[in-house]
Amino acid sequence: MTTLKAKLKETFEMRDIGELKRFLGIEIRRAPEGLHLNQKHYLEKLLIHFGMSDCKEIKAPININNLGKEQNEEIITSKPVRELIGCLMYVMVATRPDLSASVSLSPTEPLWKCLKQILRYIKGTQNLELFFDKRDEYVIVGYADSDWAGDESDRKSTTGFLYKVCGSSVHWSTKKQNTVAVSSTEAKYIALAEAAREGIWLRRLLEDFGYLNPKLVIYEDNQLCISLTTKWEHKRLRHIHRY
Repeated sequence: MTTLKAKLKETFEMRDIGELKRFLGIEIRRAPEGLHLNQKHYLEKLLIHFGMSDCKEIKAPININNLGKEQNEEIITSKPVRELIGCLMYVMVATRPDLSASVSLSPTEPLWKCLKQILRYIKGTQNLELFFDKRDEYVIVGYADSDWAGDESDRKSTTGFLYKVCGSSVHWSTKKQNTVAVSSTEAKYIALAEAAREGIWLRRLLEDFGYLNPKLVIYEDNQLCISLTTKWEHKRLRHIHRY
């Protein structure tokens, strides 16, 4: 860190104000075993801002059945739907992979109700945090999965993956797939391919930081999907759309 600071000072005018304890709503706590990151105070302010500080807690973040696309659903402008989505996305990207859900619907009343349900979930989980353990083995470990035809409006599946480095979560995403999978195996194969691309990017990023040839492991629970990764000319894969 001392060397990095010296290099930065050669290019930029800067001063050292001590150890970082808070950054853009992220609380940083140092411990002998590693770093703890959370957004408890940010979430408290979020609940107050949207009038949910006294709401009843729930154990699940969202009821996906409430997110159906209604053709005649009225767009609402009297409620800060987009503002709340932006706030929740920031929390998800920063410290809360459990909130990683793809919401790309119009600002309608059903969506507003689902977003408030997420706030009720946050009310009971404000103390959740990321922990970066400096004692673990330096390995990139990924987990990939998907549902199958989870969106009833277009029958597309949703990809989800998470990466850990040294046992700590560093990168995650949930995203609806661009094509309709005809089987659960195909949906998981598409998810695995997306996760693998992100894993390659993450490994190259770490190599740029000076870590040579970091080991990359990706876990997948579908055995047929795993077998297909070694048979790229398999007839089950010929029809899969690339984009």
